[in-house]
Amino acid sequence: MNKLLTQHPPVALRTSTPFHEGGGINKLLILITFIIYTSLAVAGGGGGPITITAKSNNFNHKNGSTTYHGDVNFTQDDLLLKSNKLNIEQDNSGKITEITAHGTPATLKDIGSATIIKFYPEQEKIIFIGNAILYNNGNIITGAHITYFIDTGILIAKSIKNSRTKIIFSLSNKTQSKGTSNATIKRKKSS
Repeated sequence: MNKLLTQHPPVALRTSTPFHEGGGINKLLILITFIIYTSLAVAGGGGGPITITAKSNNFNHKNGSTTYHGDVNFTQDDLLLKSNKLNIEQDNSGKITEITAHGTPATLKDIGSATIIKFYPEQEKIIFIGNAILYNNGNIITGAHITYFIDTGILIAKSIKNSRTKIIFSLSNKTQSKGTSNATIKRKKSS
């Protein structure tokens, strides 16, 4: 099964806006930012350079977070994540623990969109929160909150009060046999 992100040797990172104007501290901060992304790579043979462009970015060395603001584009190979704000958290060892994209909506090309998209690499889990839409094998799943487990392909769609989840099955999908599905879909109603 393809995984969205896996460990990978250091990659080049380009930003459209420098951290600070001039000086050696700028070079040090850029080097630290490169190190943050050493565990990012896209599945499916991914491994090309990661490019993140934004109107501004901030790196906090003390808490291990990097935040990008304004028309953020995260690209690597065929992966494209678009958002208004992107935050990347790492633990003390430098391992990425959480990636959070905020948007109107935040969009993960060919996968889905939501107001907030959270990715937890260690758990191989993506959570779409707020007006969530997920595309799966020609089918469309919508709900207030959708959790997708990358390693198992399980989707859990939840609704909020006075709303319902919705699944639109593509009957023209010729790759599926009659009565079978390529993913396990579980629906849960939030209380």
